[in-house]
Amino acid sequence: MHQQSQPHSIAKSSPRTWQDLARCVTTHVNPDTFFELAPEAKKICARCPVKTNCLDTALEHSEVFGVWGGMTVAERNRLKLERRLKFTNAGAS
Repeated sequence: MHQQSQPHSIAKSSPRTWQDLARCVTTHVNPDTFFELAPEAKKICARCPVKTNCLDTALEHSEVFGVWGGMTVAERNRLKLERRLKFTNAGAS
């Protein structure tokens, strides 16, 4: 049986998801950085082209570990609370 597929080099160079464009992936950073070294991780995230996608994913899935989209767990929890309060107050108006 013959299967047609893209050459490996083309498949590798064509990003499939936002994660493929993330600086944490493209710069080959040690993943532990995002769980142990928040200040260093935030520096990497600050220049990431998909930072918003990353943060949205962490919020959507209630990610409880590591820096995602440039925010720690505590910062994401605060953001979620602020959004809830804003939504609640908007509904009360």
